[in-house]
Amino acid sequence: MSAKNSEKPISVDLSSSASCKALKAPPPLLSSRQRGWENLHLNYYRYGNCETPVHVLEHHAIGLILDRGKVERRLDGEYKLETTTIGSVAVIPRQVEHWSAWKGVGRFMMLSILPEAIAKIDPNTVNPDLVELIPTFATSQADSLIYGIGMALKHWLENNPG
Repeated sequence: MSAKNSEKPISVDLSSSASCKALKAPPPLLSSRQRGWENLHLNYYRYGNCETPVHVLEHHAIGLILDRGKVERRLDGEYKLETTTIGSVAVIPRQVEHWSAWKGVGRFMMLSILPEAIAKIDPNTVNPDLVELIPTFATSQADSLIYGIGMALKHWLENNPG
């Protein structure tokens, strides 16, 4: 594991290309930036062996893995070597320390959700003050609901040029 616990995390806004450059990962192949989306952003990546510095996100994020593979990840101080499959999901709440190292070549999406979106949840449906996002490592199990939502958003971006 390369990342040291003593590294000071950088702050990253996934909706900003300048901010994302600090992650030292390849730029997204597809992004909702410049599309006027509010409260939700999508970045679609193809990666080769790469490692991010320790960082915290300014938004909540859902990582959706689109290929089988291996990912080393440190999330909220805990380390795991993940074995992922198509549709594996990781949850990275805002301001939680995160580091990852991708092995091999593959694809993934990051769906970032602005904290303001959580505050706008209809209180008749869910109490937004009680919503808690828990840091979650990707597993070898797919989440078909999140996978379907992610693929629908990606398809929309591909078919509605900005």
